Amino acid sequence: MEIWKTLGRIMEHGHAPSQGSIQRNLNLFVERAILRRDVTPDRQWLYSVAPERKAALAITFVEAGTGRKIACNAPEIATLLRRVAAEHGLAVQAAAITVTPSAGHDLEAR
Repeated sequence: MEIWKTLGRIMEHGHAPSQGSIQRNLNLFVERAILRRDVTPDRQWLYSVAPERKAALAITFVEAGTGRKIACNAPEIATLLRRVAAEHGLAVQAAAITVTPSAGHDLEAR
């Protein structure tokens, strides 16, 4: 939406960008997966905002005493971390959780 507002302000002041400049920028947005381009049978190009990518969240348990790392493949933990981060206006890209072994239990990856 901001793109169109900016273009509108530029054009109101008589400084319209060239067609080539607009096309180069649209191509960059498509390359970076910000916009999606669909081409109709009559060769009309339609642009829309690309859906947000849902990359897998890397979560690692780090044993406090040894520094040993254990991958955590629990989608429910990833969901919880994403929700907590979103409440604070943040996005989680990766997480490392420091843990200590509980008495009588071995900390092995399962």
